[in-house]
Amino acid sequence: MILRKPWIGSTQTLPGSRMPIFGGLLWQGGERDPKKGQSLLERLKRQSDVDVFAKTFLQRLAQGSPEEAAKAIGRVKDPVIFSDLASDIAAAWARKDPIAAMKWTEATCDVATLNRSTRQILRVWASKDRSSAEQWIQSLPDGDRKEEAIVGFAEATQSQ
Repeated sequence: MILRKPWIGSTQTLPGSRMPIFGGLLWQGGERDPKKGQSLLERLKRQSDVDVFAKTFLQRLAQGSPEEAAKAIGRVKDPVIFSDLASDIAAAWARKDPIAAMKWTEATCDVATLNRSTRQILRVWASKDRSSAEQWIQSLPDGDRKEEAIVGFAEATQSQ
């Protein structure tokens, strides 16, 4: 049974189910049409609803359009969900443009998320262009971020 508009913005579940109805929202909206998914995200009023819906929707949106996912992440307030999404968006964006992904994380993320995202970006970047990734790492000052970048680089080169 598919429920219609009265449940938009709610976290109720179908009778006999433990799974939130957001799966249906995502399928009807964001999965088929990213613009519709973004519209649904904008219409949600309760922050907990935004965070739950955004987690799934933005992870999927990032695979095809990380730039659009990056624009929408500002609605997410849960720090754990934000950090996970930011790392996912950065890794997806790095497939297209690692420098742009890095600049976005530097402007958007706290230090812990920046370090984690740097590792993800370098893992992708080094698998595509080892030389430029290595040069970029060398430009970093010593510290936690550089260490994470080196780990991401090593992970990429070991899997090749």
